[in-house]
Amino acid sequence: MHSILKHTFFGGTFMIKLNVDRLETGMVAAQPIVTKRGQTIAPAGTVLTAQLIAKLSFYRIQTVMIDESSLPKAAD
Repeated sequence: MHSILKHTFFGGTFMIKLNVDRLETGMVAAQPIVTKRGQTIAPAGTVLTAQLIAKLSFYRIQTVMIDESSLPKAAD
């Protein structure tokens, strides 16, 4: 189960704000991922990889807005 911080509907997309430690490969960034200094790490629509998730930790990015449709489906 994901620790959802915020659930938002914007521009036709449902998105949730997740802590970086809850991100999984294959999830899609719903908004650009930007450092506190304004450097863009990844644009909206980027599919997260293990390398990108590690980079987010390196830049001390704590949360990311994720496209809800890219969340892994719960097993029945």
